[in-house]
Amino acid sequence: MKRAIVVLLMVPGVSLILASTSYGQDIAHPHEFEATRHFRHKPHMPLSLSPARKNPHPPESASTDIAWIQCPAEAEMLGAMCGYVPVPLDRQHAERSKILIYFELYVHSNSGPAQSAIMANPGGPGYSTTGQSELGPLLLGQNLDVHDILGIDDRGRGFSSTIVCQELQHGTEPFGNSEADCAAQLGDSASFYGTGDIAMDTDAVRAALGYNKVDYFGGSYGGEDVTAYATRFGEHLRSIVLDAPQGTPELKAFTVEGYSSRSTPREIRLDCLRSPTCAVDHPNPHAEFEQLIQAIRQHPIEGRAYDANGALAQVRIDEPTLLYLAANPTTVQFVTTGEFLAAGKSLSRGDYIPLLRLGAEGVVPLVADKGDPTFFSAGALYATMCVDTHEAWDWFAPVSERKRQLAMATAKLPSDYFAPFSKAAGTSLQFSTVMQCFWWQKPSPSSPVTPSRPTYPNVRTLVLDGHMDTEVPIEEVRKVASFFPGSTCGGGSRHGIH
Repeated sequence: MKRAIVVLLMVPGVSLILASTSYGQDIAHPHEFEATRHFRHKPHMPLSLSPARKNPHPPESASTDIAWIQCPAEAEMLGAMCGYVPVPLDRQHAERSKILIYFELYVHSNSGPAQSAIMANPGGPGYSTTGQSELGPLLLGQNLDVHDILGIDDRGRGFSSTIVCQELQHGTEPFGNSEADCAAQLGDSASFYGTGDIAMDTDAVRAALGYNKVDYFGGSYGGEDVTAYATRFGEHLRSIVLDAPQGTPELKAFTVEGYSSRSTPREIRLDCLRSPTCAVDHPNPHAEFEQLIQAIRQHPIEGRAYDANGALAQVRIDEPTLLYLAANPTTVQFVTTGEFLAAGKSLSRGDYIPLLRLGAEGVVPLVADKGDPTFFSAGALYATMCVDTHEAWDWFAPVSERKRQLAMATAKLPSDYFAPFSKAAGTSLQFSTVMQCFWWQKPSPSSPVTPSRPTYPNVRTLVLDGHMDTEVPIEEVRKVASFFPGSTCGGGSRHGIH
């Protein structure tokens, strides 16, 4: 069932429909939408860590274009100031509809102007930035003596004109149907949520607040946001921190899937070698992992097992599911990488339960209730990711023709492209973000991550990652780092924020 797309212009705590504002008459909104309350679910920060400032004041350089509003309770407790900046929905027709970009600002404690504003984007796409504000004040709060901290919700997410596609958000229809429905509901605007446009929104907020210099932290897909900003507005960057960043090398179809699949044996091997018990029980982890993959490829298993909450669930473990579990260890609950080898040994003895339990605890269904769209918007995820990626098909082709083009592109991949997993697993709907964009639409060219012939600024850039990261493997990260002239690489055994 189709429902009208809801693009919310929300004041935290109260959804707001703006028919007319001081910015003009053309704020994009559905007039028929009934305002409702929305609340974000995020961790409570200990008061001892709160960087709250008493009676904060906006920067003297702030523009009158900003609509200052009361912050949500938790942000207000931490000393934030909150507001909106209007930007064009379609920059090719800037005189038409506007959307509002929401931000939260934590001002510095020392006297005088701030040395810079520190911006943070922990990735996604689809997640609210301000909804994860503990990553700002908690992670960066020690810098609040001379720096301000600025959190901005990317367009379509958080409180920045949230995309709400009911079926896709709440898992009430098959995935292909709900994704196609969401794209159809967005219509021409389905092309307007690319990371290039997001970078221009970010700079509009920076300019409205009057900061000349910013420091930018980006993790995972936030690396695309930093790349887009750096190649357009590098003169305003003071420094960059990239934590397991994606970048333009990952925008080619199946590149992310290939790196991720090929890095799983290293993850398993290093995890086992660093464990005193695993190293004794599994002297050849690489070979055992390949044996597990082959066993599941030939004979998938199915049964009932308890998830992390003690609920009994029906589980099927096939090769795509095993790849998903191995490549996404940070997104699963209570699943450690070291359990795969033990589960594989149990399977070889006829005991399926340990592997079924990993599936019950770790598989996040593609079709499921994603909860509050102001914290995570499934529509915004695909609206950004799908138009950013260089897909393997012509966007104007019908689904039948896309299937043919996709099959040709897949056939050209080397046979070991996803090794030790098969092509079928690497291109499965459950694992591949390329496949998850198959039903999206791109009515017009989107604003790309980088402009043509991009120039990367020569500013201090710290790039972090580790050899055990399978979501953004170190091979990917090194390629991204090579584009930034002032980059220094460091990291640990795992990775940072995803």
